[in-house]
Formats: sequence, C-alpha cells, structure tokens
Amino acid sequence: MATAKWLGTASLELKHNGKVLLIDPHLSRPNKWETFTQPLAPKADKIDAYLDTIEGEVIGILITHSHSDHLSDTPYIAKKLGVHVWGNESADTAMKIYGLPGCPLVLKGGEKFKIGPFTIEPVKTRHGNVALGRVPFPGRISPDAKPPLYAWQFKHGEPPLVVFVTAGKRTLYHQGTANLIDNLIPIREIGSAWICASGYKYTPDFPKRIMRRLHPEKVIPFHFEDFSKPLSENTSLIPGSDPHEFGKKIQAVAPDVEIRVPKPYEVIPF
Repeated sequence: MATAKWLGTASLELKHNGKVLLIDPHLSRPNKWETFTQPLAPKADKIDAYLDTIEGEVIGILITHSHSDHLSDTPYIAKKLGVHVWGNESADTAMKIYGLPGCPLVLKGGEKFKIGPFTIEPVKTRHGNVALGRVPFPGRISPDAKPPLYAWQFKHGEPPLVVFVTAGKRTLYHQGTANLIDNLIPIREIGSAWICASGYKYTPDFPKRIMRRLHPEKVIPFHFEDFSKPLSENTSLIPGSDPHEFGKKIQAVAPDVEIRVPKPYEVIPF
C-alpha cells in the first residue's frame, strides 16, 4: 500500500514497498526572527531526529518550487543520505551552489519518469499570491549566490510545479501553492489530492477551478499552519488558510469528495 505522511508545510514522506520519496521536506522551521535576519542554515538536530524515524530506504527528493519552506533543508538531507534531487532550474542551481550534483532531470512540466516505484508527472503552474496579494520572492535563484542563503534568495524558480505521483495503481496529487494554469492540469480520477490552503482566497474561484480538473476520492488540505513555529496540532494557522473552511468550499462544488484535514505526521493512504 502506498502512503503519505504529512511533515508540515507542503512536506510529504511517500512510502511504497519499503522505498521512500520525500517531497519538499522542510523540518528546520526557523522562527520569524531567524527567517528575516539570518541565512537559513539547516537545523541538523531537527532534521536528523526526523530522518531517524523513517522506516524504509529514501531514494530521492522531489521539489515542487524553490522557496525556502520547500527547498532550504534539501541540500543537507541530500548530502547526508546521498540521494538525488529532482526539481526546476532553481532547485538545480541550489544543489550546485551547495556543492552537490545538479538534478538528474531539470523539470519544466510535462515529463513522465520514475523514481524507484514512483511514477512522477509534473505539471507547470503559477505560484499563489500569498503575501498581501502578491507572489513572494518571484524569479530564479542566482547561480552566484553563496550559501547559506537568506530566505529572500530562495526565489520560487521557473516553473513552479504541481505533481501527480503514482505508486502501484494509486495516484496522489501534490499542489504546494494555491494557483493553477487550468488547461495544463489533466482531467483525471485519482485517490487523493493534497492541496495547499495558504493564500487560496487570492486565486479567484480556486476550489471550483481545481475540482473541474481533478476527480479525487479525498482532498487533504495542507500548508495551512504557521511554519515559523514548531509543528503540532495546536500550531496557529496562516491567516486566511483555515483548512476546515477550505474543505467546505471544496465540498460545495464536489459534494462526494471526502475532506480529511491531516494531523502532524499522520500517515494517509494514497
């Protein structure tokens, strides 16, 4: 059985047949003072404590876009585990800046490839307008940047991506930012759709538009909590990102869809 474990933000640990794929792993969770005043060095103690809990072989890391809450811990994890990273051109740039191999395949959207037992299908998207109605840190990571990078140096890269991940006969959809290019997302029946709730109100008719393309058995809102604080069931929400409210808007246009708000580190089947 293929499963996904929520690690906070848009971070997932996917597992199938003893193999593990990480998507956007973000464990350090620096506080606001650290985020806005200091380079983002990985917090090795937090990352290592998580890695020690993994049951299975980590075979790769998939990055959907290159903001710090998706990418900043990845160079440390990739080096420690000796695994490849797949992502857009800025993810590739970041790996090289940190002295690691670039991505085996630089993703632009439209590819189909395998990482172990997982079939990956990235789709080009737009980043949501989450910062007072604007996209935070747009553009590309500079190849001349020197690590460790500040948060503002982690540009989202081009293009941001959503991804379909199939393991066995089940497909999971991962959307780490609440925006879309409607006609690029295939109309498809899937098991679960993990959809970012942060900033969804800034994208007109977002629930209706995404449900026109996806036909999931269940929708799992994520990336709704204040990731400058430790992850727990009591972590405060990003303003305007209540996952229960988001779930109601999804069900208003897709009443047969199950809504499941994840708990920290909860394991949910595809």
